[in-house]
Amino acid sequence: MKKFNITKQFLEKEYINNKKTIRQIAKEINCSHSNISFHFEKYNVSRRSRGEAIDKWSSILTKNFLEREYVSNKNSAYEMAKIMGCAVATFILKNIIFLLELIAKLLWENIRHKNILRI
Repeated sequence: MKKFNITKQFLEKEYINNKKTIRQIAKEINCSHSNISFHFEKYNVSRRSRGEAIDKWSSILTKNFLEREYVSNKNSAYEMAKIMGCAVATFILKNIIFLLELIAKLLWENIRHKNILRI
């Protein structure tokens, strides 16, 4: 494994300027997220507040994203969370209403398609 020199400038560029998550940064340089967190503390790099993190997700996690990834690309919640660079629980909690609406819509279309219920 190639050793990567993690600098304060690198962390600020990726985390603050490029708005990447700690997990995304860790994945890109092939190290653990705890190693990145250690360097955040070492260099005293400020972390985003929960409000800032939620704002970041809300602009990406849209109904269109969910429909495209879940219906068209057939990705699971786990796979979509990986795409977003967040935990599965975070992904589900932030999208529970959209996910339930989407599942209900798919079930309804399936019922109508199979002529189980005539309208």
